[in-house]
Amino acid sequence: MEELTARQARVLRFVEEHIARHGFAPSVREVAAAMRIGTPKGAADHLKALERKGYLERSRGRSRALRVTRDSSGARPGIPIVGRIAAGAPILAEEHIEGSLAVAADAFGRISGELFALRVIGDSMIGDHIVDGDLAILRAQPRVENGEIAAVLIEGDATLKRLHRRGERVELRPSNPAHKTIALDGGEVRVLGRLVGVLRR
Repeated sequence: MEELTARQARVLRFVEEHIARHGFAPSVREVAAAMRIGTPKGAADHLKALERKGYLERSRGRSRALRVTRDSSGARPGIPIVGRIAAGAPILAEEHIEGSLAVAADAFGRISGELFALRVIGDSMIGDHIVDGDLAILRAQPRVENGEIAAVLIEGDATLKRLHRRGERVELRPSNPAHKTIALDGGEVRVLGRLVGVLRR
């Protein structure tokens, strides 16, 4: 890996922190303002240098589509942030990594398997102390036990709920009485992972 200049390292840290805080990358203008770079072009040049050196990747044709592939030490990030997830009405879960959390996987105990993070939107899980803007940390797995909190995919949309099986039916239960239980046939639900922790800024 090519070494970073001091300015490039600061830009990279800003991008990492922005993604962790907001769930998406900063704009070029936001980078320029935060780093006190005179023009957006100057900020864009730093971002292109970070891409060239292998620290950032950009999805073409999309705004705010940067993701961190290595941190300033050259190490790969700890826990990837994959799209967003609703704790209310389901929303589309984008199947791409928006960023990463500089948190070791063992911060959530001795958990084997792959961990990923999804940002919570909505208030349907406030009874479990999961609020809008939290990062839900999940262990990727295709099944969970009855009553466990899971990220599930329904016709391309993702949501975070307690999963209960009743015969061939699956109930996705919120922990906020203002929201209704979602009842579906088991074949309509794909479990993405089991909740193992929550991070809040």
